[in-house]
Amino acid sequence: MKQQIPGDQLVLAKDIRLSHDAVSDEELISSIQEHGIRVDLLVRSHPSKPGMYEIWDGRRRFRLGKIAGVAMFPCDIREMEDLEAHIMAFMLNDQRKEMSSVELGLWIVTLLKEYPELTQVSLGKKLGHSESWMSRHVAVAEQYLATSEEDREHLPKTERGLREFRRYSPEDQKRIIEQSKLRGEPPSAGELMRQAQATMSSREIFEKWPHQDSEFLIYMLQESAGFTAGNAAERVKQFKAKALPWQRIQREFQQPRRSDAVVQLYAKLSEWYPPELIDFIEENLGAAASIETWKSRIRSFMRKLLQKSGEELRQSVLEEFKL
Repeated sequence: MKQQIPGDQLVLAKDIRLSHDAVSDEELISSIQEHGIRVDLLVRSHPSKPGMYEIWDGRRRFRLGKIAGVAMFPCDIREMEDLEAHIMAFMLNDQRKEMSSVELGLWIVTLLKEYPELTQVSLGKKLGHSESWMSRHVAVAEQYLATSEEDREHLPKTERGLREFRRYSPEDQKRIIEQSKLRGEPPSAGELMRQAQATMSSREIFEKWPHQDSEFLIYMLQESAGFTAGNAAERVKQFKAKALPWQRIQREFQQPRRSDAVVQLYAKLSEWYPPELIDFIEENLGAAASIETWKSRIRSFMRKLLQKSGEELRQSVLEEFKL
């Protein structure tokens, strides 16, 4: 039954929507002010509040309609049980293609939890979807729920993209999310498919051919690292500008000042002993804080080396030294 209902008699039912609609709030408010609300809200009589109605579809139209000054809302009143209301709201949103794959999956998972007598197959029949469609979207929801809240926005946005994402190992999934954070957008399904076939990382390419021209680097990023042409061009641009994260780290490193005590210590040691000997002792015995400790270690090492080297080796070194 269709009826105009005052806004103060309407309340919102449970909602699981995650994303924002394509049309901005401002645009929809302007449209409502000029043309009114043209799509009925789906409502039912409130189960515990006589005279009130529960909105199951049209939450945003109701919220923005109140901001636009609407007093009476066009409603399609259906007497529905909870499950029937859930299914009707799901189907309306699904038909309008307003929900992401994650939202669809979360709605399905919620229904399966709230109504344990339902299976994916039986619920799929009610929603008008096949068993494989249901399984794919449940897997999408489970992937979303298994991801930390701070990383969820960096996951692929489509069902196919998330399916490709699940093919990667947990370590590679973390790497993909970190890359998504750096560039500010999640990967597409096609990009993930290309990356799965990649044989080199972008950093490996840049470090192997640092002086090649942009055209060559773009080609290699596409062929060996799985980049699209646009992404490859942008990455090469960042590389040439020394703006990639690993380049910034190298560029920001500063050589210690000559007045630094450690630098002075090593400079003094190098006046007395070969750098190769200093490096060998530091690598195997560790660094020392004072010049006296260094000298003691080097003398002890040289003494034991001389004792264990044998007469033949000592004579051989002396012969080379004489030359």
